[in-house]
Amino acid sequence: MRPTRGTIVFLTSDYADYSKAAVESVSAVAQAAGFGTLCVTGRELAPEADIKSEQAVCNGIYQLIEQVNFAGLICESGLLGHRAGSDAVVRFLSRFRLPCVSLGLDVPDIASVIVDDTIGMTQLMEHLVTDTACRRFAFVQGLDGDMFSMERERIFRKVLAQHGRQIDESLFVRGNYDVFDAYKVVEQMLRASGDVDAIVAANDTMALSAARAASAAGLSIPRDIVVTGFDDVPDATRISPALTTVRQPLVELAEIGIARLLELITDTPTGARPVISPERRLSQLSSDFVMRGSSAKATAPSGDGGRIDADALHELIVVGMSGLKAPAGTDMRAMASAVEDTIAHGTPALADHLTRVAARIDPGDAHWWSNLCHQIEELGQRLLQESDGRTRLPLIEAALARVRERIWASEMEREFAARRLERMRSNMQLQIGSSTGIEEILGAIDHWTFAFSPKRLFLVRYDEPASRPRPVGRLIRAFRAGVIESVGDGVMATCDILPVGFAEELERGTLLMNPVYAGSDHFGYLLIDPEGLDLSQIDSAAHSIGNAMRSQYLIDALESQALRLRDVNLELSTLANQDALTSLPNRLFFERKLRELCERDGNAGRFALCFLDLDGFKAINDTLGHEMGDALLKSVTARLENVVTELVGESGFVARLGGDEFTIIVDSDSLDADLEGLMPAVLDTLGAAHLLAEKSVRVSASIGCAICPDHGRDASTLLNCADAAMYEAKAGGKNDFVMYQKAFEDASMRVASEPCTDEPADTVHDAGTGQSRCVEGLHRRVA
Repeated sequence: MRPTRGTIVFLTSDYADYSKAAVESVSAVAQAAGFGTLCVTGRELAPEADIKSEQAVCNGIYQLIEQVNFAGLICESGLLGHRAGSDAVVRFLSRFRLPCVSLGLDVPDIASVIVDDTIGMTQLMEHLVTDTACRRFAFVQGLDGDMFSMERERIFRKVLAQHGRQIDESLFVRGNYDVFDAYKVVEQMLRASGDVDAIVAANDTMALSAARAASAAGLSIPRDIVVTGFDDVPDATRISPALTTVRQPLVELAEIGIARLLELITDTPTGARPVISPERRLSQLSSDFVMRGSSAKATAPSGDGGRIDADALHELIVVGMSGLKAPAGTDMRAMASAVEDTIAHGTPALADHLTRVAARIDPGDAHWWSNLCHQIEELGQRLLQESDGRTRLPLIEAALARVRERIWASEMEREFAARRLERMRSNMQLQIGSSTGIEEILGAIDHWTFAFSPKRLFLVRYDEPASRPRPVGRLIRAFRAGVIESVGDGVMATCDILPVGFAEELERGTLLMNPVYAGSDHFGYLLIDPEGLDLSQIDSAAHSIGNAMRSQYLIDALESQALRLRDVNLELSTLANQDALTSLPNRLFFERKLRELCERDGNAGRFALCFLDLDGFKAINDTLGHEMGDALLKSVTARLENVVTELVGESGFVARLGGDEFTIIVDSDSLDADLEGLMPAVLDTLGAAHLLAEKSVRVSASIGCAICPDHGRDASTLLNCADAAMYEAKAGGKNDFVMYQKAFEDASMRVASEPCTDEPADTVHDAGTGQSRCVEGLHRRVA
C-alpha cells in the first residue's frame, strides 16, 4: 500500500446526483495520488440575514472544517452560492488558508474552474427559434437573484430579440428550482395563456415539472408544446420524450479541478499561502446543447399515405433519439426496416422484431426503450393520417405493447426495490427519531447500518448541543467491514474529525460528512462511506439522529432539573425542619410531631413529653462568649442523642426549641420503666464536664415531664404541663427531673400574676435566631 499524503476536503451543498459524479471523479484522482477525500455537505450558504434558518444551522459544519489541517480543498462554489450570491462565496473561501480550487464560480485570487453557459444556452435557443415552429416562449426562472438563472435568462432574451420574436413578460414565471413551485406556476401560466409554444426552464428539475404540467393540461410534447431544461440530470432521459437540455461537463470540471489542486499542493510549502499565477488561475469549459425528443417538433414528417423508405425512417428515429445512448447490440437500421415494413405493408415485422429484443431489455436501459416506443408511436400516427393507413396503427400499438409490458415489469421491479429501500430508510429514520436514550438511539442506528451495509460509518456526538460545532466531541459508534468496533471513551478534539485510532480512515477512499442537527443546534456529525449506496437522503437521516439526540438531551436535562429540584426541596425542607446550630429537629418539626402523636387514632398508647432547660447556661455565655455557648449546645445535643438512642432507641425523639430549651418525647410500650432509667441518665450525662476549647465547662439540666393522656390529650395542654413541671424542677434546686402534678399549674398561675421586673435567671443567646431572650419569664408566661 502506498503511503498516504493526507486528506482533500470537498465542500458541497448536498450529495445529490449533481454532486455525486463530481465527488467520485475527484476521489478517484485523489486516491491515485495518495489522498483520501472528505466530502462535507453543509447546505448552500445562507444569506447573512437568514442566520436562524435550518440552512444556516447546517452551514455551521464549515466552521469546523476551517480548523482542520487538510492538504487541500475543492469547493462547489456554484452550488454553495446559489442563494447567498457570489460575494458570500468569496468571503467564505477567503477564510481558508490552504490550497483551494473553486468549481463553477470564478473566485478572485483562487484557482477556479468554470463552465461557460453561453455556448450551450445559445445553441438551445437557436435550435428552438430556427428548427421549430415556436413563436411564443415562456421562461421558468430559478431562485430570485441566482446568478446562473439570470445568465440563462439573459441569453434567452438576447436570442429572441435577435430573431425578432416578441418577449411577453407575463410568460416569465419563478419556479425557485423546486419541483412543486415550478409545476404550480407553469400550470397557472398555461391556464392563463393557452397559446404558449415553448417552455424553457433554467434547470432540468423545473423543466420536468413543466412537462408534467403541460401533459396535465392536455398538451402533447413536442407536438403541441416544446419543453427544454438545463444541466442534463439523469431524470432528463427517464421521461418520454426525453428532455432537450444543455449538458455541463461536470466530470471534466471535477477532473480539471483536482488536477489543478494537486499542482497547488505540490508547489505550495506546508503552512504557506498558495501563490497562483494570473494566467493559470482560471480554467473555462463550455456547455453542450443536447437535442432530444421534447423539442423534436420539426423532425416529424407530414403523412403521405405511409409511403416512406427505411433510410428516411432510420434518420427520423436517430434524430428523435439524439442525446440518448443506445443499449449495446441494438441494430437501429433493422429497427427502422421493421417499422417501414409494418407502416407501408401492414406486416407484423415490427412485432416480430420487438418480440426478439424485448427479452434482452436491461432494467438500466428502460428509459431508452421507453423513448424509442414514444418516437415510433409518434411517427406511426403522423405517417398514417389517411383513412386507409389508420387501420395499421393497431399493429404498431400491439408491437409496442410487448416492449412496454417488459419496460413496465422492469420499472416495477426497480420501483419496488426503490420503495423497499425507501420504506426501510423511512422506518429506520422513524425509529431513530423516536428514540430517547442514547443506547436506544445507537440500537436504531445499528439496525439502519446493517440494513444498508456501508463499508464505513462513524458517529461523533457533542456532550452538549450548541449553535456551532463544539471543540470536543465523542466517537460513539464505529462501523467497519460489517463489524461494530469498540471506541473506548471516544473523546477527541473535533479538529481531528476522528480519534487517533481511526484517523487513517480520513486518508483512504471517500467519507461523506453531514452535520447531525435539530432545530438551531448541532449535536455532532455523521461520517459514512458512500461507495455503492444511495445517500441522497443522508441529510434526512442525520436530521433524524439529531432529533433523537435532542429528545434525549431534553429528557436528561429535565431529569437533571428534577433531581436538582428534589435536592433543593430536600434542602429547603431540612432548613425548615432542622435547627441550624445542632441539626436537631426544630420547634416547627417538634410541634408537628407532637400534634401527630396526640391525634393518632383513638389516642392509642401513652407517651411522655419531657421539657429540658439547661441550668447556668447564661453564665457561660456571659463569661466565655457566644461561640463557647454554641459549642456547649452542640456538646449537649450529642450527649442527649447518644443517651436517648442507647436507652430507648427509636422510641425516643429529641428536639431543640431554641436557646437552651430541648424536648424529649418517649413513645414506648414500657413507658414508666423507660422514663425511670432514661431521666437519671440524661441528668448524669449532661452534668458531666464538657471539654470546650481545652476548657472544662459544667452545666446541669432541669426536666419537667407530662404524660399523654394522663395529663392531657392535646399538644398545647401537654406542653404547658411539661413546662410547669420543668419550672418546678428549677424552683426545687435545679438538676432534677419532675413529673407534672396539678399543684404545679396552680402555683405557676399565681407567679404569672406577679410582674416580672427583675432580670431573669437565664438569658441565653440563640445561635439559630441570633437573638437573646428571657427563659424563665417565658416559662411563667406560658404557664
